[in-house]
Amino acid sequence: MEETKSAGSSRLKLTGLWRNKTKNGDAEYISGNLTASTGIQIWPNKFKQTDKDPDFIMYIVQREVKRREEFNLEIAVNKPDTNQSGFVSPSDIPF
Repeated sequence: MEETKSAGSSRLKLTGLWRNKTKNGDAEYISGNLTASTGIQIWPNKFKQTDKDPDFIMYIVQREVKRREEFNLEIAVNKPDTNQSGFVSPSDIPF
């Protein structure tokens, strides 16, 4: 993390943020990553009624991360047949 100091204050950079649109394009939001499994999303407050209500709402988003065992299993299942030397047989190469 990067620390930024300016006159009388200090800031700690957490992450970069990107503008996004929903799949159907009807709403915009901002998102970024905190860790490999955790992100943030910032959405406009559509329920704002007074000036004292916040303009945006920030959400913590938990993402599904594949465990190493699942990843290795996926590789093993999709792995082409090899001969005894461990190399792929030339007949398995599609070109």
